[in-house]
Amino acid sequence: MPISLDDILQLPFIAGAVGVGDPTQPPPFRTEIARQSNRYRGYVQDSWLVRPGFTLSYGASYQLETNLLNHDLTRPELLRPIVGELGQAPKDTNNIAPSLGFAWDVKNDGKTVIRGGAGIYYDTVLFVTRLLERPLLGPSGDGRLSVPTAFFTNPFPFAPIPPGLGALSLIGNIVNPPVGASLNFLNNAPGIGAGTLPTKFTGANALAAFAAQVPVLQSQLDAGASQGFSSVQYVKSASLPGTLLDPNLESPYSEQFTIGFQRQLPSNMALSADFVIRNRINEISGATGVGSAIDLNHFNRVLTRGGPVLRKCTAAEAANPTAICSNGPIPVIQSIHRSSYKALLMKLDKRFSNRYQFTASYALSSSRGFFLRGGLPEDQDDWFANPGPLDNDSRHRFTFSGVANLPWGIQGSLIAVYASRGPFNARIPGDVDLNGDGVAGDTLPGLKINDLGRGTGKTELFTLVNNYNVNVAKPSNGLIRPLVIAPDFRFGDDFHSHDLRFSKEVRFKERYAIQGLVEVFNVFNVSNLVGYSTTLDPANFANPAASNADLGIILPSTFRYGRPSGRAGQAFGTGGPRAFQFGARFTF
Repeated sequence: MPISLDDILQLPFIAGAVGVGDPTQPPPFRTEIARQSNRYRGYVQDSWLVRPGFTLSYGASYQLETNLLNHDLTRPELLRPIVGELGQAPKDTNNIAPSLGFAWDVKNDGKTVIRGGAGIYYDTVLFVTRLLERPLLGPSGDGRLSVPTAFFTNPFPFAPIPPGLGALSLIGNIVNPPVGASLNFLNNAPGIGAGTLPTKFTGANALAAFAAQVPVLQSQLDAGASQGFSSVQYVKSASLPGTLLDPNLESPYSEQFTIGFQRQLPSNMALSADFVIRNRINEISGATGVGSAIDLNHFNRVLTRGGPVLRKCTAAEAANPTAICSNGPIPVIQSIHRSSYKALLMKLDKRFSNRYQFTASYALSSSRGFFLRGGLPEDQDDWFANPGPLDNDSRHRFTFSGVANLPWGIQGSLIAVYASRGPFNARIPGDVDLNGDGVAGDTLPGLKINDLGRGTGKTELFTLVNNYNVNVAKPSNGLIRPLVIAPDFRFGDDFHSHDLRFSKEVRFKERYAIQGLVEVFNVFNVSNLVGYSTTLDPANFANPAASNADLGIILPSTFRYGRPSGRAGQAFGTGGPRAFQFGARFTF
């Protein structure tokens, strides 16, 4: 029987966000300022032939962006503990990028060249990024707000559990939220060892509450503009697409270095090898375009780790623009992420002669960074404590491309690509926040982040899962579920693809030609599976009160961890399912 929307709305509600206001971008306030940013870049460069065979090149550039941030808006006192500075954001004016390089023809005969260079290269921030905070910092009611549901309250009475029943009373009053409770039930049971317990407040209840309370909020926002209040002073929280920017945000840049050589070989071939380093600095947190904002309010952090920076508002303070408190997370986009790419790049080139040519390239590389949880740090209180390989880190890459003139006037070409699998991780299901930083889905205790297949094998993983079940899940008396792994899981998949093309041209009457071609993509039909789940599968204890010697785990009906959900190329083309293409071209 199919599941309907009404069925889904009967499930327990945890948390979310509600759109309030006009979605037009830029918002109406100071639209002309908001819609424009000028980017200027100037550079000088020169080269110096130091002596025959040795050339030195050098230069520098300067980049200035006039409206990188919302320099026309200020921040209210509410945000002082979050961003520190309340005035207008300063402009980033020190973006000077020098560069230096050399090329040395060792014997000045064009056969052996040593080359190298280093430089700084500036990037920019997407224009849309700064528009995200204008609805929050502009006059209240200006633009579209994404209001976390923590701002809204429960209007429905649920029968409380009588006191005096111990843990049952405590759990029951979590499951039955009182009238006026904030509609954010994430991490609602930290005191009893659980992350999030489902409540009787359903999705249908949430929609009814929002329908009644959103118009009231909109009226308050509209009235507050004439009193000089900004929207963030009312909602005291933020959520994408409404997010604050660090007033000290700077343009991202990279420091790049390369050194290598090229040597001419017999038979019209040339071999080159280069070592490269690219350090990316001031990346927008998350490095995902718009950026993954970090909640600097730590709204969901447990009290033992300090709780929220701004205390949680009472029901009476929730919409009071003068109250210094918070209704939810206050994420801030910052230019704090950094990553490093190091690689040995080798290439063998064969120029066209004797009816064929080819290029073979190999890269041995390492790409490491810090924000490895979907663009967020592993620990919200210690951003740089958990470095590891980035998701795009493929240690080995090999590419071969070649063209050959075959008998009977047929030309054949081949492109072969291989990339080793990326790093892999094992995470706790998202309803458990082990370290209490306010974000669930932590890496399995004892495992280095993204280390599976790089230093930690399957046997060690099974041991870590068993330790978790014995030392974390079992002592919780059923509040934290045990974890299991299917016997046929994998740490991802390598990528292979071989694409062939054959073509033949027939000419007639000198001016006309017809070319026919046949192409085959992924000749060997390699699966190239992707989408491997990194979230460990939860199970259940048959008897939660039994001793550790008798775990008695009931397995789930399906397993997802370490199993794929798709292919690298679901459609026509390189890496996808094997496909044939036929074509013809007429020229005249």
